[in-house]
Amino acid sequence: MAGLQLAAQGARVLCTDHDPNALELLGGSIAANGLGDWVSTKLLDWKDPQSWQTAERFDLVLAADCVYPATHEAFAAALIGHVPAGSETPIIMAYQHRGDASERFFSLMQEDGFVLQRLETNSLVLASSRPHDMSNGVFAELPSIESVRSATHAPSGAGLSDVQIFRISREFLS
Repeated sequence: MAGLQLAAQGARVLCTDHDPNALELLGGSIAANGLGDWVSTKLLDWKDPQSWQTAERFDLVLAADCVYPATHEAFAAALIGHVPAGSETPIIMAYQHRGDASERFFSLMQEDGFVLQRLETNSLVLASSRPHDMSNGVFAELPSIESVRSATHAPSGAGLSDVQIFRISREFLS
């Protein structure tokens, strides 16, 4: 949905998935919304570097609900492949904590030179599936794996369905 909305606003978008059926359904949505000139699709298997779109450079990588115990290392490798050293492409990622594998994902990204930032407002985490006013939101840097570990766990009192927004980039963006 995010890719279609970006395309509707004039962005050139490449939507990916590992499931050919999902891509087929997405193709129907692209056609139904008249976005065929703006959106293309591609099969992307994080575990198969041959499927990665590494020749093309992107202005933005948008990911949602991608960090899972069984695939976190492959997802990190695919992101590193799409945003190589020297790239200024930011990754905006919606994240839900799923245990130690999630921490390992963020650790792998930091080890490869990425800066991790979490969207916050008034020093509070914007972490919920419920609507929030994000107009005052800023990305706060998480400089160490300890800060990532404490930041990625659901905030006190938050439900396990809560989602956090991260910006992951090679360069610190102000």
